[in-house]
Amino acid sequence: MIGVFYRIAGVTDTSGLAFSDISMQRDVDGDKTQFTIAGAITNHGAEPRRVPDVRVQLKDKKGHIVWARNYPVQHTVNARRVLSPSASAT
Repeated sequence: MIGVFYRIAGVTDTSGLAFSDISMQRDVDGDKTQFTIAGAITNHGAEPRRVPDVRVQLKDKKGHIVWARNYPVQHTVNARRVLSPSASAT
C-alpha cells in the first residue's frame, strides 16, 4: 500500500538503498576545478527499488550550501533505473 502512495505523490521510496565505497577526485586545470564523485548503491531491501537522482552539494566552511545539483545515477541495472533486491550499481 505504501508503494501506491509513493507513486501517487511522485516520490521515490528509497528504503533499503544504501551508498558505499564513495570517493571524490579533484582535478584542477588552470582556473577550472572539476570534482568527480564515484561510489556504489545497493538495494538491501526485499523489493525492487527505483534509483532516484542523487543530490550533490558543495558547502563552505560554515556548512552553508554554495552550490547544489541533482544527477542521475549513470551506471544503472536497466533503463528503468530499478535495482533488484541485493543488486548494486556503480
